[in-house]
Amino acid sequence: MASPDEPNKATEEDVDGIPEGGGVLPINIQVKVDSGIGRKRPREKKSVPEGRPTLSGELREKIAAAVPPPTKGGAHASCEAGAFDGELGIAAPKASKSSIAAGKRQKPSFWTKEEDNLLKQAVAKCKESNWKDIAAMVGTRNHMQCLQRWMKVLTPGLVKGQWSPEEDAILIDLVGQNFKNWGNLAINMPGRTSKQCRERWCHALDPKIIKGGYTAEEDKVILSLQAKLGNRWATISKSLPGRTENAVKIRFKALQRMQAKEAVVTLVIIVGPSLRRAQQQEQRDRNSNSNSNSNSNSNR
Repeated sequence: MASPDEPNKATEEDVDGIPEGGGVLPINIQVKVDSGIGRKRPREKKSVPEGRPTLSGELREKIAAAVPPPTKGGAHASCEAGAFDGELGIAAPKASKSSIAAGKRQKPSFWTKEEDNLLKQAVAKCKESNWKDIAAMVGTRNHMQCLQRWMKVLTPGLVKGQWSPEEDAILIDLVGQNFKNWGNLAINMPGRTSKQCRERWCHALDPKIIKGGYTAEEDKVILSLQAKLGNRWATISKSLPGRTENAVKIRFKALQRMQAKEAVVTLVIIVGPSLRRAQQQEQRDRNSNSNSNSNSNSNR
């Protein structure tokens, strides 16, 4: 056969098979094409970077036994997020950030009587000086939860319910003294928290509050802003000077009831007569049909 370097020259072996006088030499050529489609490429072994420690089988078993499986919420039950195991030299897994970003929050748990008793004992011992130490004595709550529970629920002498005229007079006098914030004011208001004082003043005692009837323009503003913003009553009340968010909410509910009644009355006025005429015509048709049937029977 011809070499690759001389493809146009024929050898003696090629010429021997050609008949005299010329002719065509039958050639049987089999070409095998390997496209490589469908073959699996061999996996490349990943090399471990230098200086990076590898885990042996025994150490893996120890880690698996020491770290419990995650709960439904993603956190581990037996260790806090960020805890470190000195014996194994590993950090406990933290709660996944994806659940926090997605807005998944744990359901709030109610305080038990045992926790309330522990909080009372801790406050009596620490005298409301260090809430982190108080939370450590409670054991199941953080310092902010303990502070809120004590200030809003368990403080001795805390008053709940309606305000008396005497309390209103004291609150009006304290507001006139221009305290820095409602917390400082509440210190001088026995039995009431800062939230209670603020809500009582802003919703009932502020002289800027308008308590009269609503005008047609105010009703239009309430309906239009509610359709645009939804039930954001605090934002809507900013467009109505002198109206509180609670008053705006109550007025919107009243307008809804008024609109529902007007719709019913309109429906009765429009549909009522036509419905009566239709019922009367149906009754006449029934009577005529019954009369025709009776006449046919008598003729027979």
